[in-house]
Amino acid sequence: MEITLVIVGGIVVLTLVAVVGDVVGKAVKARGGSDPKILRDMARRVEALERLSLEKEERIRKLEADVSFANRLLEDKHPE
Repeated sequence: MEITLVIVGGIVVLTLVAVVGDVVGKAVKARGGSDPKILRDMARRVEALERLSLEKEERIRKLEADVSFANRLLEDKHPE
């Protein structure tokens, strides 16, 4: 009976050590990734990229309109 208690107690202790180690490890990783300075910097960079993307899209729309206008002019002057 005593050997059974020792084996079961060992398994329980090993399981608890593994669970506590996992929780502590995840807490350390989560704390390291939530630095407010890094998050603000990343948010600022994302906003800058979004702004740049919108500017490029607007330029592409203008170029497409210019090309469309030029194509219409060329089609009107082309003799049929």
